[in-house]
Amino acid sequence: AFVTSSGCARDATGLLFFTTTEIGVSFYSKMKHSNMLHAVKQSANKRAESSPSGFGGAAISDCPCGSGLSFVKCCDIIHSSSAAYANATAAQVVRARYSAFALHTAKCANFLVSSTHFQNKEFPSINTEQFKQDVTKNNKFKLISCKILDETYQNDDGDDNGEVVTVKFTVKMMKQKTRKKTGFTETSIFRRIESGPWLYLDGIVEPVEI
Repeated sequence: AFVTSSGCARDATGLLFFTTTEIGVSFYSKMKHSNMLHAVKQSANKRAESSPSGFGGAAISDCPCGSGLSFVKCCDIIHSSSAAYANATAAQVVRARYSAFALHTAKCANFLVSSTHFQNKEFPSINTEQFKQDVTKNNKFKLISCKILDETYQNDDGDDNGEVVTVKFTVKMMKQKTRKKTGFTETSIFRRIESGPWLYLDGIVEPVEI
């Protein structure tokens, strides 16, 4: 996951989408232990006040996922509409989760929680509300790009937990403090139940030379 990447909920809280490359822990864990330096909510409010659309800078800015569309015409649709999320491909969910981590607003944090599978291995140890706070306050990394490399669907033979899909993608990011670029490739596993939306279950992360 992109940030290990990708979870949103089934972790009922989850969350975990990307796993950081340097120490092999989840992106969430890395955020959790980083210094909370910026009041993101305050800056988001200022952006919203300056935008007649009410969506702040995201309304006119390119979506963080790299689609070339504005955020409100791309990943925000999946963040905002349960129907759009339910119809999204796993790769689109990866991009939406990536954008959520990149923007780290309260709304984005909610999406990360809701898009994580309850069987995610981090689920038992994550406090949902604390996770949301960590996401909105984190500013240790700046996400640069997310590139989908592969998307493979398969059935869950003999398993009543639903279908499974793996999405391989590469993420590039930069440390805000040192401006050093880093990145990783993650193969995320998503599962859905009874044709519901794709939920982030787990991911295998490998470091990438930038």
